[in-house]
Amino acid sequence: MEPLRDDELDVLLREGEPDWRPGPGLDAGVRAGRQRPWEWLWRGSIRVPVPVILALLLGLLWWRSSRQETDLNQFRPVEQLEIKLLRSGDAAR
Repeated sequence: MEPLRDDELDVLLREGEPDWRPGPGLDAGVRAGRQRPWEWLWRGSIRVPVPVILALLLGLLWWRSSRQETDLNQFRPVEQLEIKLLRSGDAAR
């Protein structure tokens, strides 16, 4: 088949229908590839970008580290409380 000229392509575009039709084998192959919805649970996949996975992992690590149990026996009351008032000029010294 020879390549079409621009004016011939314009006519085809205006018609909106190509000269060729897919063969019966192609349509049957597409139907055979369909699977039942529940099969997706076993064979399906979800594509997730790597930065999203890294952000989720970092968030999970941060959340896990902040949930560590704290022994309240380590805390002691303050023995002596000293209150110092600083003026804004004294803070630079």
